[in-house]
Amino acid sequence: MKIIFAGFGDLGAAVLEPLLKVHEVLAVLTHPDRFTGLEGQVVRYLALHAHVPLFLSAAGRDPGLTAQLRDLGADVLVSTNWRTRMPPDLLEVARLGAVNVHDSLLPTYAGFGSVNWVIRDGLDHIGLTVHYMTEELDTGPIILQTRLEIGADEDATSVTQRLTARYGDSLLSALEEVAAGSTGRAQDPAKGSFGHRITIEDTRIDWGLSTRQILDLVRAQSTPFVNAWAMDGSERLFITRAIAPGRAARGTPGRVMARADGGVLVACGPPGGPDSRGVIVTRVRAGDAGDEVDAVAHFGPVRGARYLT
Repeated sequence: MKIIFAGFGDLGAAVLEPLLKVHEVLAVLTHPDRFTGLEGQVVRYLALHAHVPLFLSAAGRDPGLTAQLRDLGADVLVSTNWRTRMPPDLLEVARLGAVNVHDSLLPTYAGFGSVNWVIRDGLDHIGLTVHYMTEELDTGPIILQTRLEIGADEDATSVTQRLTARYGDSLLSALEEVAAGSTGRAQDPAKGSFGHRITIEDTRIDWGLSTRQILDLVRAQSTPFVNAWAMDGSERLFITRAIAPGRAARGTPGRVMARADGGVLVACGPPGGPDSRGVIVTRVRAGDAGDEVDAVAHFGPVRGARYLT
């Protein structure tokens, strides 16, 4: 099939690379370098290496862009990790429409940060959806879905890596369905959910939450994502790894209680709650420029009343 590709970053590359091997890619549309502060040059490099015409655009609204792409005579526009809402006229430049690869089992977890939100919510599975694109984000008919189990203590970094490895094959299989005339199946909006972009304000730890909820937040925000954090006095302390304690702790939420199980025990949760066991913080990073270190090295001897807030 004749393809126009629109995408960005590692996720975009995970789809563009197999597309270049199997289909005829007529053009690649990607964002300028460091768009929204993210590194994304890999898609650009793949296009240049394959000698495919490259278009750089922040939002796909540049004058004349739609006409140039329509004149290429593509069968399908494929989108993966395009970072803005695609304008309606761009969705119609290809004969069979536009398809997108999204990192959740739609209609749930549409939008942004799907892997992070799924883990934060404590789910034991996630998946990929290849769907036709409509003007409303992530709501078009579903062509293909694949499910991926999440380990009980698996973090977002690992899940993202395993999910990314499935992008290419899922998209190629979906394109076979498109070529065969599949129109997909409609999504049920009543069963849907939408996640906003996650910022540093969204990852602050509330020590009044349960042990499980805090551990899920920490693993949902593993590096290179914005780590979970709390204030240690006047300093922001990023908590990059944490585990459940072997013995339940009782104390004021946020109180640094003792060294335990190779880390530092911090009380959490509603007093007397069934999962208010505390959290063992094992790895931390002080401030934006600090190095990740063992929590016991950061806290030193635990004496007196010290609270994370």
